[in-house]
Amino acid sequence: MYLCNCENIKNIANMEAMTIDNYRLTSLEEPSDEVLAQLMHEAAEEARETNRVATERFFDEIKQAATAY
Repeated sequence: MYLCNCENIKNIANMEAMTIDNYRLTSLEEPSDEVLAQLMHEAAEEARETNRVATERFFDEIKQAATAY
C-alpha cells in the first residue's frame, strides 16, 4: 500500500519547467544545472561591471587628488 499526498502530486503536475526567470533563490528545490550556470554567469558579469566601475572611480579620484596639489 502506497501513501501519498495528493496535493503534492497536483503541485508537481502543475509545475512549469525551471528557468532563470521563474527560479527563486529561496526555493526549496535545487536549481537545474542550466539555471545554476546562468545564475553564476550573471553574477560574474555583475561582479565584473561593479569592479570596472569601482576601478574607474578609484583612478578618477587619484587623478583629481594629483591635480589638486
